[in-house]
Amino acid sequence: MADWTLAECTKVEAFDFMRKLIIVADGDKPTPCHIVKISPSPLLIYPPQFLVQWEQPKPCQEVITPYHVTSEPYPWPDGGKLVKVACLQEGKPVVLDVEVKIVKSAVTRGGGDIPTPFAIARTETAMPVPQSDTATGYSSAFSFEEAFQNAIDRLPKRPPSHPDELVRIEVKKIGAELGGFVGFHHLFVEVERTSF
Repeated sequence: MADWTLAECTKVEAFDFMRKLIIVADGDKPTPCHIVKISPSPLLIYPPQFLVQWEQPKPCQEVITPYHVTSEPYPWPDGGKLVKVACLQEGKPVVLDVEVKIVKSAVTRGGGDIPTPFAIARTETAMPVPQSDTATGYSSAFSFEEAFQNAIDRLPKRPPSHPDELVRIEVKKIGAELGGFVGFHHLFVEVERTSF
């Protein structure tokens, strides 16, 4: 198996979505089998540096294939305006200074792919309008999956507030209720749904 090396990139963007940093990169990979990822650099520098990397896990026919990769969200508490991203351009390693754009969580003009059309200038203010609900699910078989699904099913039903609504469901509590005069013997999972 090959090692991760810097990937060729043609376009890199960075977004601040509710104090989470998301980096998006585009480019061409030498084969359809190459896996592309974005990860933090081990260097502890400011502004933080990220790496666009690829590996070829198995032999594959060489056919240049475009890629579009999005990083996992990273904590971005200070709301910095700049991030450094290392990749290859024309076969040479480069470190790009990428401006971090704020993404509104409310409906804005635009449309199409997320998050690019919803990026705003840093001088504008992001106006998050989160809505949240909670519910608790149970499993007498002590199955987390069953209790989690039961909690999701118990959340109030409501239509999306807008077409591009993002919903996050987080586990707030997990535990067991045992005993009592009714003889409880089940796992419980409390979840919170937040819509942006």
